Amino acid sequence: PPKLSTMIKQSSVPPNLGTRFSTKPVGTRTLKTMPFVLLGLLRPQPESKRHESKPEYRSQLPVAILAYAIAEMFAHRGEPNLPVEHLMRSDGVLAAPGSVFRLTEECLIAKLEEMIAWQPGRLELRENAGIHELYRLDDLAPLEILQHHYGGKQ
Repeated sequence: PPKLSTMIKQSSVPPNLGTRFSTKPVGTRTLKTMPFVLLGLLRPQPESKRHESKPEYRSQLPVAILAYAIAEMFAHRGEPNLPVEHLMRSDGVLAAPGSVFRLTEECLIAKLEEMIAWQPGRLELRENAGIHELYRLDDLAPLEILQHHYGGKQ
């Protein structure tokens, strides 16, 4: 299987991308071997050359992938907090991990809680004036997340 870092780099989806895709070969690989299919984000339609992608609860999505994407958002914005809404839907500047990984809002919150437990003392979910926000309490380096996930393995 491909490395996590490769899968993440190839997972950028424009916010207006439709939900159906053709199975035409892409370079030397077919759609079946692409990260979106390997992560279960695209599903082949029976007796068709089409794939479907819809938001759903994705318990199989590794928390490290989401943590990496969120760490990149924190690094790009340079702010100590991110509204959960911006993690679910694009703010027009950055792609939202919830949209990229086709998560339901319930799944995104569950994955954020899992991520907080996985990286204790670094993140916290708070509600301020009815707005849920993810706060960075400590440095969250994207490459460090990958190292932690792989345990030093390559």
